[in-house]
Amino acid sequence: MSDMSEWKCPGQDRSFWKITDIFESNCPHCGGIIEFWKDDITVKCPRCKKIVVNPKFDPGCAAWCEYADKCLGSIADDIQSHPDIIKTRLKANVRKYFLEQPELMGLSLKAGEYAEKLAEKLQVSPLIPIVAAYCHKIAEKDVRQELAQKVKLPIEIYEKVEKLLSGEGDEKESSIIFDAIKLADLHHKTLDELNSEFDKWQSELRLSETRELAQKIYEMKKNRSQKKN
Repeated sequence: MSDMSEWKCPGQDRSFWKITDIFESNCPHCGGIIEFWKDDITVKCPRCKKIVVNPKFDPGCAAWCEYADKCLGSIADDIQSHPDIIKTRLKANVRKYFLEQPELMGLSLKAGEYAEKLAEKLQVSPLIPIVAAYCHKIAEKDVRQELAQKVKLPIEIYEKVEKLLSGEGDEKESSIIFDAIKLADLHHKTLDELNSEFDKWQSELRLSETRELAQKIYEMKKNRSQKKN
């Protein structure tokens, strides 16, 4: 009988791989050829020596599996601490937390969505404002802390999120989270509510990028209403 300790997950066991699981790609810095294996997260370019992210990296079950460290070793920590993986886990847990409060769930998820869009427009690292936006409807700090630990949010990120939620922190990130919450609220308002208060509401926004998004949301609601009528 074979030793179970020799078992490998088929997704990570290279004896199961196809020829397409090893590929070449051009370095975005110097144009040199880099060979990637599908489980490489980053590779150092042999020509310019800069670190390049694998353009086809797929974390697969390693992003979620509690046995990932046994299967992959230390690489599992790199995968599970990737910002996109944290964001996905957080979104799933926020949904679960607000399962019986759909209105709060909708406001939280929309705020996170708008925080990501604004961060991209302002070229700000999105993780901190996204986490703050997802968590802004969770009033209890100990619950937010427990959630952060559950999704493996780095402690330094969690501390910055708490600062944002208390009205402190980086100015750009504060503006993003403030406006993202306002946009989420706008998204859930009726057209009648917007018609009576849109100008005042829009004037409270901090960022010109947010005012543009708000105008688009407003126009979209008006167009939908006209089509129905």
